Amino acid sequence: MGPFQAQLGPVTVGDHEDVAVMGIINLDPYSFYQPSYFASSKEALSAAKMMIEEGADIIDVGGVSTAPGSPEVSVDTEKRRVATIIQQIAQNWDIPISIDTQRTQVVQTAIRYGATIVNDVSGLKYDPDMAKTIQDSGVSCVLMAAGNRPGDRATLPEIISALEDSLQIALSAGIPSNHIVVDPGIGFGKPFKCDLEILRNLRRFRVLEQPILLGVSRKHFIGEVLGYSSPHDRLYGTLAALTIALQEGVHVIRTHDILAAQDCVKMVNALLSNKEGE
Repeated sequence: MGPFQAQLGPVTVGDHEDVAVMGIINLDPYSFYQPSYFASSKEALSAAKMMIEEGADIIDVGGVSTAPGSPEVSVDTEKRRVATIIQQIAQNWDIPISIDTQRTQVVQTAIRYGATIVNDVSGLKYDPDMAKTIQDSGVSCVLMAAGNRPGDRATLPEIISALEDSLQIALSAGIPSNHIVVDPGIGFGKPFKCDLEILRNLRRFRVLEQPILLGVSRKHFIGEVLGYSSPHDRLYGTLAALTIALQEGVHVIRTHDILAAQDCVKMVNALLSNKEGE
């Protein structure tokens, strides 16, 4: 099967392309990893600048934490949180911006201020108007595996089936297949052994014939394996997980640590290269 390619905004991702690195900017104080939360536009803009300097290919902005147990946030609050920083990033740098949301109204605001990618952890299943909004605007999307809620599918067959459903929603709405990337949904309250199984079997998701995004950065399963309750201690475990994901053919990495992830990508590429001297 393959090769598979798609556009995330202006960035081509997929087989035979460089692995794209997506930096995370969280604007909700309940983010599970506090260093990724920025309380002011000034702090968020400074973080975006550093990510770009370290080699980020895409910046993903979220106004609501998707960590299990996070409190509800109103649509107006979410829009207010993301609008200014998206506008400022778009005005200062030529880098694709992704909006991490499940809500159509937030997508519309984000696109107006410069976002060209929608990262929907519900896989288009939370908001019935999301697919049409994405199709009408012509932006790209990342669809995460979800049934009744984000990440609630644990086995590989369940995850693949959930993503097939999301792809069908997208394609039926007229979203071009080359505007879609899929995300198996590491974390989100699943038993940690399920996350390990996803990583071990990442190539099985090629049956979906779409590029694959993965977010393993400092997540709970790493803490379970290594015995670290704090995400602050999970960088080395993250890099080990990324190494396996790269070997298994991941196309996009969503991470809190741009420079470390880029170094990991370069090292794995060198080790896997068949070209002498690389």
